[in-house]
Amino acid sequence: KQDRYDLAIRYSAEKTEGKLHLEIANGNKSNAILFPSTGGKDNWKTIVLSGVELKAGTQKIKVVFDKGGFNLNYLDFSKRKK
Repeated sequence: KQDRYDLAIRYSAEKTEGKLHLEIANGNKSNAILFPSTGGKDNWKTIVLSGVELKAGTQKIKVVFDKGGFNLNYLDFSKRKK
C-alpha cells in the first residue's frame, strides 16, 4: 500500500541556489529540488512538495546534496488527508 505525503523542507541560502534529491532504499529517486537564495543564512524559508508517494511503514530516505551553498533545517513529512 502507498500513501501520499506533503514534504516541507526548511532552508536558508545566502547567495547561491542549492539543489538536492532524495533516494529511497528501494532505489527510487526524486527529481532535483531547487533552493533559491533567501537573501541570508538567517533568513529561513519553507518549500512544500505535495503528493510525495511512499510505501506504508518505515522508510529509509537518503538526502543527496547535488549543489551546496544552502543550510538545511528540517524535512517534515505529513500524511495527506483523503
